[in-house]
Amino acid sequence: MNLWDKIKLKWLSTRMGKWCKEYIGWDDYLAFFILLLGVLGYIVGLTPNMSGWGAFYFDIRSELIGIGVSVLIIANAGQWISREQEKKRLILQMGSPDNAFALEATRQLEDWGWLLDGSLIGANLYRADLRKANLYRANMSRAELAKADLRGHSWVMPT
Repeated sequence: MNLWDKIKLKWLSTRMGKWCKEYIGWDDYLAFFILLLGVLGYIVGLTPNMSGWGAFYFDIRSELIGIGVSVLIIANAGQWISREQEKKRLILQMGSPDNAFALEATRQLEDWGWLLDGSLIGANLYRADLRKANLYRANMSRAELAKADLRGHSWVMPT
């Protein structure tokens, strides 16, 4: 493994690297490319008295920037909404009285990093069967845990 591969592997293992890998997709690259095409029109210094492709490019450079920004906003807003819906679904599933169902939701919430980020603050986990759940460092302040079964779950770092 060469040095560049080691650097990429190290960066992808960081929190920011995981975020970029999960959230940046082909639509972001396409939007950035279109946006860059529009910005280059201003950097190159085109003039309105050009002919042919230069005049056409001069006319559409502002629209290219608008299209790029719009695609970035719309695509990322849709992605954010679907992630929030998934988070709510998993928190609801974590409150299940079925242990296997609740443990799987807890595992997925941990995998996404949502156990630690405050997503469970004030969560309704009434009667949740969280036996043997790995809740190490989970931020569950003000969560409704009445009648929840927490026997044997891990409050300490698992070995």
